[in-house]
Amino acid sequence: MTRPSRRSWSASRRAARTRGPIEIDSSHVPMLSHPEAVERVIVDAARARAADATRATDESSTELAATGAGTAAAAGTAAALVAAGAGLVAVARRRRTRAHRSAG
Repeated sequence: MTRPSRRSWSASRRAARTRGPIEIDSSHVPMLSHPEAVERVIVDAARARAADATRATDESSTELAATGAGTAAAAGTAAALVAAGAGLVAVARRRRTRAHRSAG
């Protein structure tokens, strides 16, 4: 169980919106003893998150359109770097395996 003060501190660092503590008179596994209440909390949170995402998309769509070409180029470069890194890891593993086989 996380202390309420710790949860509040963590939420404030993420700029999260909180409804305050949700208390259910339950055992330490409310998902089993009160599934309806837990479901309600999850659904409410998902709906709030979806509304936030829709609002953010509407507000930033023109900003994203202005950065389209640069963003695509950066994504392509990032993908190439990830692929190159994965290739280097594969080569290093093969060499290490060969070294272990020849030593043993």
